[in-house]
Amino acid sequence: MKAITDSERPDFWLISDPHLIADDLHDFGARFKKMRQTSAGKDIAYQDLALRAFVRKVVRAKPAALIITGDLTFNGAKRSAERLGEIFAPLKEAGIALLVIPGNHDIYDGWARSFSGSEERRVAQISPADWKEIFSASYDLAASQEPGSLSY
Repeated sequence: MKAITDSERPDFWLISDPHLIADDLHDFGARFKKMRQTSAGKDIAYQDLALRAFVRKVVRAKPAALIITGDLTFNGAKRSAERLGEIFAPLKEAGIALLVIPGNHDIYDGWARSFSGSEERRVAQISPADWKEIFSASYDLAASQEPGSLSY
């Protein structure tokens, strides 16, 4: 296990429920717009852009870690989790730990879809193994892991 920080007064930043749907899983077409209108107020259309801007802010502030609790993805699409890994890659380069905890929308959600025009299609869901692979750096920092779940 690697220590997150040796600071006596570290800063930790926390966000929750970003609900990312990767931009390459939709085209802002009719089916995506209808789904967005019925998504209980989630601002999912520009999450990629907002999260990239947020990462720039985190890198400038240099907290010891960013913790993201639950529902990192909108609908459990594996591509969305992979995109999150790409978006948050600059944190590792800046020496900032990324600690993620999956939510009910992330693992085997059942609604992993892409949206094109007036159609939606099933896409690969995130499995527990996918999650641990995509966010392996989080688990590398764990003091312990609960064997029956993705808790650490």
